[in-house]
Amino acid sequence: MKKILFFCLFFLFLSNCVNASEEKSFYIEVYYDVFFMRVWEINGEGAKKQIGDFPVTLTWKRYKLPKKAKISFLELDPVWKPTPSVKARYFQKHGEHLKDEYGPGEEKNAMGAFKWYLEFVDEPGYFMGDNSTRVHEAKALDKIGKRDSSGCVRLLHDDGIFLTKLMWGHMDRTIVYTTIEASVDNYYNYQARN
Repeated sequence: MKKILFFCLFFLFLSNCVNASEEKSFYIEVYYDVFFMRVWEINGEGAKKQIGDFPVTLTWKRYKLPKKAKISFLELDPVWKPTPSVKARYFQKHGEHLKDEYGPGEEKNAMGAFKWYLEFVDEPGYFMGDNSTRVHEAKALDKIGKRDSSGCVRLLHDDGIFLTKLMWGHMDRTIVYTTIEASVDNYYNYQARN
């Protein structure tokens, strides 16, 4: 009986060690001065691996930086519920009313094929309600590398699908809005590539 108990405890110990090393977290920086997002994967042992740099569309609003958030929820094929302010701007620009909700794949669904929900750490609730912000698909490719959003960060379709699937099932996902100069190492890496 002692051998069985020892074996069970030993097996439980090993499975916890394996699970800890398989658990991943993700750290993302969105650089407001150079229009790209850098993503790192961190394994359960703390080893950091850069996944890549991804071009983005950013908001025309200027925030006090840095601004830190948790990615609380990931969604593929999301619905879009335009906020009252988005509806008003759209009507003013196009003379047409937006519906209350657009389903997956609908042409006017501004979220596209994926959506990340953000919860800001430094100002809880700051982007709730009419001021909600997300990371979602860039529907206008000519806007990548520009300020064209009311508050959201927009990614290319393939980049967003790749990152959403990569982070799926892992709960520790941090995103920081900052500038490339905020990290000397990041600044020199960026300069070396350009």
